Amino acid sequence: MARIKIFAGNFGSGKTEISINYALSREKPPFLVDLDIVKPYFRLREAEKTLEKAGIDLIYPRDMAQADLPIITSEIYRALQAPEREAVLDVGGDDDGARVLGSLGQYLTPGNYELIMVINPYRPFSSNKKNLLELKEAIENASRLEVTHFVANGNLGAETSRGEVEEGYNRVETLAREQGIPIKFTAVLADLIPEVDLPGDILPVEIHLQPPWAVGGKE
Repeated sequence: MARIKIFAGNFGSGKTEISINYALSREKPPFLVDLDIVKPYFRLREAEKTLEKAGIDLIYPRDMAQADLPIITSEIYRALQAPEREAVLDVGGDDDGARVLGSLGQYLTPGNYELIMVINPYRPFSSNKKNLLELKEAIENASRLEVTHFVANGNLGAETSRGEVEEGYNRVETLAREQGIPIKFTAVLADLIPEVDLPGDILPVEIHLQPPWAVGGKE
């Protein structure tokens, strides 16, 4: 299996929550690298206490924690080169965000990484095949890497039902089949897992991040 897992996707895809939940699901705590410079409201660093309690090394530019800059620290290189531990990268949601991967190309060789595009087909810019293929192409061109997997993350936040999850999976599966790209897993809110009937692997998702305007809700 590729040691480096890169999660990418546009705003609202849920890739940052998935990065957190994926890291927390691993038997051996991985490195978790915050390379998302696109979204100011959802950042791995907001879940730092939870991640550190689980033994996960969270890497971000601590001296410039609020900077929206593609800062590459020495700790990132340590994570990319450590053969004994998995590295999970949360990358900005569009071609601008993915461009930071271009500077790390020497560490991202075929077979050493998976570039995983997270798709929530209920978001405005992910609701049709044309938009999704344009996003895939933009991410690949900016990062100079190939998307290797999709994640199906069909949801409407706290209003999600079994129907949205299963329909969302079907829409992503259709695209995956047409493109010849496998689905890595389907992300499902943990309390919905007993209700859904889906093939393949499922990642249970707990909500760890809140936008500043959400109080007590799962946005």
